Amino acid sequence: MPGFSERDPDGLAGALAMHLSLYCAVAACFALVLYYLMQPTRLPNPGMAAHNAPPRMVSYVELLRSERQAAERDVAKRDVRVEPEPETTGAASAPAVKAEPKKIKPSTSQSRTRPARRPQPIEGTNYAAEPSFGAYRPMY
Repeated sequence: MPGFSERDPDGLAGALAMHLSLYCAVAACFALVLYYLMQPTRLPNPGMAAHNAPPRMVSYVELLRSERQAAERDVAKRDVRVEPEPETTGAASAPAVKAEPKKIKPSTSQSRTRPARRPQPIEGTNYAAEPSFGAYRPMY
């Protein structure tokens, strides 16, 4: 047969590759849609948009901003050397002195009285000590 070819472009391998690529494209579209739907919604806060700060707060913020800019300018003008911190071994240079606690003697002129303690009921509701025989009883 002169029209028969071993490399048939419409064969089984081509059909499988076409279907596989189509399924992968559809799955990728679903994944992108789900990713988009899972993103948080960012809405402006209308309460903060309508908020007018009191004049003292605005002036305080401007004062802090101007001080920060002035400090940055001063640092830029001067040649400030930053020395590295010395390395330490973690041991103290001198032994720490323990402070002895002061002994406070109770004054004998003032007597402390405690309030009377309420007696515990003899017939309590201690469910844990009683057998339940399969019934549910709360612990407290």
